[in-house]
Amino acid sequence: MQRFLPGVSRYFETENLWVVPIGICGTEHMYAIGEQRLGSAPLIMSIGRPISGDSIRAVCGSDRRAFVDHLGHAVATLLPAKYRGSYVS
Repeated sequence: MQRFLPGVSRYFETENLWVVPIGICGTEHMYAIGEQRLGSAPLIMSIGRPISGDSIRAVCGSDRRAFVDHLGHAVATLLPAKYRGSYVS
């Protein structure tokens, strides 16, 4: 998992915003090496508890990097360790 892009945080400036973290693993098996078409593969999707935008802003303030990293960690906790990448800790 790569770090979330801080520019995305501008989409979360809405009042009464709720974010639902979702972790999906197994997508790497959908594209076989050398194939141009999407194949079928078993996927696992884990859905976390909704997080209010206000609660994230209370912790992160106006720091966009901190905001998206907070979301990244929320998603990472829903994934097996080997998928967490930048958010392994």
